Amino acid sequence: MSKKLTRLIVAAAGVLVALGVISLAIYLVEQLIAQKLSSALPGGVYALIVVLPCIAGGVAGYCRALPIAERVLGWLKKMELKLQGLPAEQVLLGSLGLLLGLLVAFLLSTSYAGVLPGSAQVAVNGLLYLIFGYLGIVILAKRTDETILNLFVKWMSRRFSGQAQPERGEFEEKILDTSAVIDGRIFGVWATGFLEGTLLAPDFVIQELQRLSDSADGRKRALGRRGLEMLQKARGRDGEKVETREAPPSDEDVDIRLVRLAQQRGATLVSCDYNLNKAASLVGVKVLNVNELASAIREEMLPGERLNILIVKEGKDPRQGVGYLPDGAMVVVEDGREMVGRRVEAVVTKSLQTAAGRMIFARMA
Repeated sequence: MSKKLTRLIVAAAGVLVALGVISLAIYLVEQLIAQKLSSALPGGVYALIVVLPCIAGGVAGYCRALPIAERVLGWLKKMELKLQGLPAEQVLLGSLGLLLGLLVAFLLSTSYAGVLPGSAQVAVNGLLYLIFGYLGIVILAKRTDETILNLFVKWMSRRFSGQAQPERGEFEEKILDTSAVIDGRIFGVWATGFLEGTLLAPDFVIQELQRLSDSADGRKRALGRRGLEMLQKARGRDGEKVETREAPPSDEDVDIRLVRLAQQRGATLVSCDYNLNKAASLVGVKVLNVNELASAIREEMLPGERLNILIVKEGKDPRQGVGYLPDGAMVVVEDGREMVGRRVEAVVTKSLQTAAGRMIFARMA
């Protein structure tokens, strides 16, 4: 749309708004003085009272057209992003609320039809429709937890989309957090068919991976690049089942946004982050912990088994050294403090498995 046409449209809207406001003001004044203002004032004065505000509204609209248009387009873009992040049931409920709100506004507007002058009635009706339409959306869109209404809306959304009644978990989305993408094991599990549905990587998770890959810290940079590579490989295998999705802009922490997105979409959260798992579980979000899955199918390391391990750092306790297995499990080696940077033979003494991962204790062979 050209700038000139935009200015003309906004200027016309300014004239209409000003005409509605001045008509309503004239009507209120006439009710107070119990006399027609057009007969109480000279014709020229009355014409100025009507025309000048309209001219002012048109000029103001013409001068401020571009900023107003940019603001409206920005608001529409935010609304579009927000709608994309909402489940179909909530969108359908909001639409139903809008229709009910407009119906209530229409019924109320008929009660004073013919009382107000034409322009004033248009302005009041417009305000009434805006208020009740908004209230309808807000009230019903927040009622997705009401059992009967929620079931009805879900049935309607499936009927209009042509989907049959899905079995539990058949079409459920799995939202990936940064730790799960970097870990990468979930893509292998999903590729074997043990997981159903779609893997979803929100744009703010990808942005966090990009920040890590640009980090000055070598370890963080390697993790970020690994995460981006794992995601690219997974999309290359079957892009239709591994999606990236824009989420509404927010200044909130990534973990909070993940939990909120999972709540909104009725999805399952996939993570290797122990703290995120606990926080999500507290608000009723289903979580798949990759470490718990790995522990369920991993062969236990028994005391007496031998390991060849690279000691990478000192342990918390004196004389301890710490290394890692290829799957990320931490190995604490007694008397390994002096062997940092070397490979050593160690004998397993104990193995512990927690939701945060596996920890193995060993001694020098």
